[in-house]
Amino acid sequence: MTWVGVDGGGTRSRALAVDAQGRELAAVEGPAGLVDPRNPVAAVAVVAELVRRVAKAAGAALPLDGLWAGLAGAGRDRPRRAVKAALAGAGLARRIGIGTDVEAARADAFGEGPGILLVAGTGSVVLAVDPGGTRVTVGGWGSVLDDEGSGYRIGLEGLQAVVRSADGRVPETALTHAIAQQTGVSAPTDLVGWVARATKKEVAALAPTVAQTAATGDAAAARVVHRALNGLREMLNAALARTGEWSGPPPLALSGGLVQEGRALHQPVAAIGSELGCRIHPGPVVPERGAARKALQAGRT
Repeated sequence: MTWVGVDGGGTRSRALAVDAQGRELAAVEGPAGLVDPRNPVAAVAVVAELVRRVAKAAGAALPLDGLWAGLAGAGRDRPRRAVKAALAGAGLARRIGIGTDVEAARADAFGEGPGILLVAGTGSVVLAVDPGGTRVTVGGWGSVLDDEGSGYRIGLEGLQAVVRSADGRVPETALTHAIAQQTGVSAPTDLVGWVARATKKEVAALAPTVAQTAATGDAAAARVVHRALNGLREMLNAALARTGEWSGPPPLALSGGLVQEGRALHQPVAAIGSELGCRIHPGPVVPERGAARKALQAGRT
């Protein structure tokens, strides 16, 4: 008997197969698996390929006993239903559940219990569930409207700092050389073409470079990181203000390529959480593991 959990984000997707006791059987990784609301079923091909690969690695035949996929952009009813119907039609599993990648991460950190999850990767969002069951979401509006403190926003603002410096609108910045090296351009003027071709993943991948440059004392990079941290602080503060009473310090888990343990902004964001009265959740958050747990749980109900 085999169950699979999938975590599909804006940068990459991962799938994990487990047995009836929740023991890990196999894991695979693939390309981004976010749901485009204009064409929600496009994500199905990524998920289906991941499921077939992880099933083969686990020695399991299709259909599996259960599948739960947490996909960025699957928070609204219409795209979620469309993706679920398409996956059901692919014959991948007898029971299929669809949610968001944030729900998968929260399931790994807290299960069904209370807690606050702050995600800062390609995008950003805070999801809180208080002891009374009140559920609060802050952020998650996407790169055009929001995504404060996200890798995409930090990368984009790093690029903007470079072109402003090239104009003489702001002083010279070490970001010019650092970003040129990472993008392979020879001059700031070449960034116009680069960013027009770049994916969200490629822009977000600049964020660690911006953070590293800020750590050297570069003023322009430091301003970008300062704005990002302020944005994440505002999101967390808003979530705390909208939740009910906690019996003690609210547990806060950090997930995503910028803030998970060992990543560029983990320490400053953990410090912000502590300043706001939270208790930092120990250990890494593994969204595909949370998705696999949700697949198992659905099979037991």
